[in-house]
Parts: sequence; structure tokens; C-alpha cells
Amino acid sequence: MFPSYRFRPEHPDLISNALAIGKKLRNFPKLKDINNIQEEAASLYLHKHMDACIFYSSICIEKILNMDSRLNKYKEKEKINWININLSSFKEAYKRKLPIDELLDESELDMLNKKQDRDKNPIFIIRRNKVLHGDISGYVDKRVLNKDQKEVIPFSKFKTDAGIPVIIDFNEIALDQLKKMQQFLIKYEPEKN
Repeated sequence: MFPSYRFRPEHPDLISNALAIGKKLRNFPKLKDINNIQEEAASLYLHKHMDACIFYSSICIEKILNMDSRLNKYKEKEKINWININLSSFKEAYKRKLPIDELLDESELDMLNKKQDRDKNPIFIIRRNKVLHGDISGYVDKRVLNKDQKEVIPFSKFKTDAGIPVIIDFNEIALDQLKKMQQFLIKYEPEKN
């Protein structure tokens, strides 16, 4: 999966985390797809496919929410067959002891305990929605050359709640999404059937 001759990643923990998660998930055959998805997300990051990395990191979490039987009552209550990741499903999963807090920034943790504000979503969900719906213009609209003038580095423009533009490196966005997904999987305790 991660041949050493092809990569010299600046984040060796990505590979070690992916392999450790894979070892843990091998004990749960029904989670084989989850393992494949999380390994692919890490590989996509290492291949510099940042939008695909964000997508795979997000879909991994969404698939777990749908496979974990602790959320079956939520599906029945909401009369849905598939749980999309949104603040409501995150709150429900958190109540059922899934490590959703690993997907949130420190400043977002109170969202899990407050009444839902439909205009507010954690950045993990915002990123997922932008990529899933093809709205990556904000992620790749500004490009600059690195100091060697050889490689184009994509940047993203985000606006804070006050509407102030913030420029964030697209690599860092994908890395954050990937690391959050990996931390979730590290702390996730699959059901023992």
C-alpha cells in the first residue's frame, strides 16, 4: 500500500496510523471496507490528491455511522435508510459513545451539547459538503509558486464568522481532515457481535 521507495512523507504518522487502524479493523470483517477507505484516504494525501483525500476521509466516517447498529434507532426515528454526516447525526452518534469529538476542533466541541443551530456546522462537515458538491473553487482559486518556482501550491480562502477572508493551504485542509478521521478510527470501538 505505501511503498517506501515512492514516498518520503513529511508526516510519517499518517502511514503508521493507517497501518495500526488496519490491524485493529482486521478483527472485524464487516469493517473491511472501512479499512480500505481509510488506507486510500492516506494514500490520496501522499499522492497530493487533496480533494479526494477530503472526500475519502469524510465518506469513511459516514459509512461507519451507517454500519454501526447503535445508530439504528436514530435511522428509524428519522425514517431514513442512510445517515448523512451533519450536526444532527454527529450529536446522535456522540450520545451513543462514538468518538465524534475527534472530528471537531476544540472550539466546536460545544456544538455537540447545544441546541442545533442550522447555520453552524463543524469544519469537518463544511469541507465534506464543499467537496461532495463540487464546490472546490474556494479551495483552489489562488495558486502560488513555492520558493523554488517549480511547484504550484493550491491555497484556499475561507471566511471567518465575521466575514474576514482567511487563506489556508489546501494541503493543510486535507491533512486536518485525514488526521481527524484517523483519530476517530483509533478511538472507535466497533461493536462485538
